[in-house]
Amino acid sequence: MAARVTAQPELIAAGIARVSLITQVDNYSLDAQVHNFAHMGEKFGCKIPAEYIIEDDGYSGADFNRPSIKQALKWVREGNVQAVAFPHLDRFARNVEGGLTLIRKFREAGAAVLLGNLGWYTDDRSFRMQMNIGLMFAEFQKDEIQEKSRTGVEQKIRQGLAHGGGSPFGWRFVTGAELTVQAMNEGREKPRRPQNVHKRVEKDIQIVALMGELALEGHGLRGICRELQARGIAAPRKIRWNPTTVGKILHDACYYTGIWHYNKRQCVEPKKIRSTRERHRVRTSWKARPQSDWKPQPLEGGPVFTKAKFDAIQEALARNGKTSVGRPAGENGREALLRSLVKCACCNKAVCPQHKTTPAGRRSWYICSNRDRVAGNHLCPAARAIKADVLEEAVWNGMVEALTENLDALVEEHRSRLTQDVDSTELERMQALEPKLIGKMKEAAEKELAEDDADLKQMYSERVAELKGQLKLLRRRIGAFTMEADTIQVDTRTISREVKAGTRTRVPAERRQILVTWVQEVRYANGKAELTLRVPLAGANRQHDQHHADNYILLKTKVRAA
Repeated sequence: MAARVTAQPELIAAGIARVSLITQVDNYSLDAQVHNFAHMGEKFGCKIPAEYIIEDDGYSGADFNRPSIKQALKWVREGNVQAVAFPHLDRFARNVEGGLTLIRKFREAGAAVLLGNLGWYTDDRSFRMQMNIGLMFAEFQKDEIQEKSRTGVEQKIRQGLAHGGGSPFGWRFVTGAELTVQAMNEGREKPRRPQNVHKRVEKDIQIVALMGELALEGHGLRGICRELQARGIAAPRKIRWNPTTVGKILHDACYYTGIWHYNKRQCVEPKKIRSTRERHRVRTSWKARPQSDWKPQPLEGGPVFTKAKFDAIQEALARNGKTSVGRPAGENGREALLRSLVKCACCNKAVCPQHKTTPAGRRSWYICSNRDRVAGNHLCPAARAIKADVLEEAVWNGMVEALTENLDALVEEHRSRLTQDVDSTELERMQALEPKLIGKMKEAAEKELAEDDADLKQMYSERVAELKGQLKLLRRRIGAFTMEADTIQVDTRTISREVKAGTRTRVPAERRQILVTWVQEVRYANGKAELTLRVPLAGANRQHDQHHADNYILLKTKVRAA
């Protein structure tokens, strides 16, 4: 045992009690530690007044930046206390190196350190050996608890059970205790070992499905929020729907996989401390883990969308976010027909509309957004403004001409380009391999029929099956090389008729709607614009399938804007 060093009778000490989890705050542990200070004061000859007792509720023993440490050091430097007391060694620290550093910090400030039943810290080698062994054991216990907890979580998830306390929108995390209470309230037999589950909420699932339909109909994230609000659909735990929440829901892959992942993020030490009083401030920033660390959990009822529909929704959101019509211009405002559609062909930055009201009237123009935000200088070498009317009229006329007069030629050019891109050498090699595989398959089939030995007959049968699979795969690859251009079928007559009907309008909002329907992107610089047109294939459902990459082709045409 370490030699006891009796402190001066009037020595005043600050007492620090600690529990690692917030859930432990209301149990007996903190009260027992605080009660232990009175016994320690009598045993080691010091006073630990109630006003100098600090409770570390929810801090790890490996966190040495917790507020209690700073408060105790402050009291020491102000002369209010001359010592610091901890009820047990593992309440002081669960890290050897950190614990030794903290003792050195207290002693440099002029405070004595009382470590539970070990007594007052001294430089005696026997005391230091006991303290180091105790800290090593405390650190070992912490690591062992973490390992056991991690193993238990992994076993739960391997069994398909819910864990983590959270569920995606459309499901609710229900604890085993809640299931037990439900069973008792309904008069059912209490479950023997109730487990957490992700409970499907059909009302919320219908909202997710509605969000997907609204995206496919052309609404952006803000438009979906407005539509949900207009229909009186309440947001989860919020007063109003917002684009961040809707985007998070519609971009989550769990809605087509039916799998929710635990352990996707981890807490790390932030580069910059945000608050001196922040709980667990050693690790307060969230960082994504690699996907190999994610733990999959199946969701009750399975997925909401198919993979094809989920992909179509993602493409729709990407497009709608750039080209959604949004709210109309104000009474004295101007409808910028090409907003979010134009990019600079020189620096790939957005070309934005600008407006200014002068005594001579209202002026509007488009100019590249690449500029120094502080000095206000344009950084794009092609940053020359163009009148809004000029660029919009050029793009409108170029779109109409391409879709009404030149559409057949543009589609044929697209087919020719696909055919030219085929690697003729690779195609010839695969076509030559096809008859060889057919010959080998016939030979193996003949040997199978002629063979009497059961083992050899089985071997030839397996060989035939293997060659048949290779032949099927080869024919599929040859088809992919030769049929891609043949599948490009566009109903040019219907498209031309539809576009011609739309050109009669002079209403800016209606023209804007037509532009965002057909124009994927405009690249402009130095008076020249290249339009990328989005043309649906024959048979595509214009309402639901137009956003899927397999249902449209992109055609390019150039116009002069000057």
